[in-house]
Amino acid sequence: MVDLAHIDTLTCFRSDVRDYAMPEHAHEDHAMLLIPLASTMTVIDAEKGLKRALEPKFFYFVDAGIPHRTEANRAKQEHITFYLNSEWLAHLHQTMGARHAHRAGIWRMNEDVVDLCRIIRRRSQGGRLSSGEVHSFGQLFAQECIFQIEAQEPAAVGHPRDHGSEIVDAALDVMQESLETGISPEALAEMLGVSRRHLSRLFRERTGRSIAGALRELRLIRARELLRDTHWTILQVAMMCGIENASQFSIAFKYRFDQTPSQFRAAQR
Repeated sequence: MVDLAHIDTLTCFRSDVRDYAMPEHAHEDHAMLLIPLASTMTVIDAEKGLKRALEPKFFYFVDAGIPHRTEANRAKQEHITFYLNSEWLAHLHQTMGARHAHRAGIWRMNEDVVDLCRIIRRRSQGGRLSSGEVHSFGQLFAQECIFQIEAQEPAAVGHPRDHGSEIVDAALDVMQESLETGISPEALAEMLGVSRRHLSRLFRERTGRSIAGALRELRLIRARELLRDTHWTILQVAMMCGIENASQFSIAFKYRFDQTPSQFRAAQR
């Protein structure tokens, strides 16, 4: 977990640790916004014992003092967490003319928040968000989320975890094991006992990506790990991740992480 920056109003963390899980806890002096970037997470209301599926394009808000647990549903995951200063949050509610209700729940992002999330995700790769960017993006993101919380009821999602999310997570596990050789959407759908059309729709709804886009994302994340942890050549890394053309690999990697593979590896030394 990388501490990206700390400012007056919030602290921002980005995490892609494997097998992520946080035991039951409560934050004494700040609220939390949890935003999954890749793969579904589970949030547990420790007071009520409710498990809820938290998927990309949704966010989880929990106020100070409310006990909760969070965990990833797959070994591979990415998420961003904003810890909101309680005084700043109270001032924001006062500015909005709203009552600061003590609450926790899941809300669907509007399109503006989804766009902000995409920007934050791209810029946060490798912990490269500057303090100024955290201040600009983080405050705007938090404000938009709080506005939605005040304007909407929590989304009725993941009570309990739905079958569609389980299918997508199972598909992602198969894809993770097939990065070098790849697997066609047709074969994947047949393996999971659903139609390709249904599987494609589930991927769009749960991850915001096509099946091919999700496979590409898994390959690039795995390539980044290999570049960091091995001495293999860039071509060897690409081929181990099912990408046979080094030039295409370099272009895709730079687009995703804002660095070429060579630049990323050099920065790790």
